[in-house]
Order: sequence, then structure tokens, then C-alpha cells
Amino acid sequence: MKILILNDYAFVEGGAGKVAIESAIGLTEKGNEVIFFSAVGPVCDALEKSKIKKIICLEQKDILSSENKVSAALSGIKNKNALRNLRKLFSEWRPDIVHAHGISKALSWA
Repeated sequence: MKILILNDYAFVEGGAGKVAIESAIGLTEKGNEVIFFSAVGPVCDALEKSKIKKIICLEQKDILSSENKVSAALSGIKNKNALRNLRKLFSEWRPDIVHAHGISKALSWA
């Protein structure tokens, strides 16, 4: 099964990140094809060392860390970079399942 996991961070930043990362690794170990998609890095060692098909990290800042508050507010409503990358991923890979974990601090409602 092709599974896409979305999370703001590519590292454990809280409970949602912990569940997202552990789920991605566990689902991969069960034989699923998993892509982990995040906005904020760095990518944690657990993901790097896993056999996940692909890890996509946009290397953005979360909306609270951005120096430009207007840009952060707009990105909080709609993250255009994430949207563009997700559209491309969906058209090329077509996941069977999408797990959206913490997506309110960087990915927004892309």
C-alpha cells in the first residue's frame, strides 16, 4: 500500500511528530511504501536511518519562527510551496492513504 504521511516537522517536536515518525517507520517495516512529507527540518536520525521510500523536507520555517510576520500569516492560511510540491507528488505517485498529523504550524492547509 502507498502511504503518504504529512507532518510539519521532520523531527520530533511534540506528540504529533512522534506519532508521525513512528508510524512512518512502522508502516514501512510492515511492507508498505511510505513517503514522509514535511516543511521544517532537519530530518531526524530515525527517519534518515529507516527504509522509508522517500523523505521530503521543504526546509521552511514554521510560522512562529519566520522573521516576516505578513508572509508567515499568509503561509499559515495557505502554504503555496507545500501545495505545489504536494500536487506534484499526488500526480506522480498517487498514494492510497494520506495520514495528516501536525499540519498547522508550517504545512497549513496546503
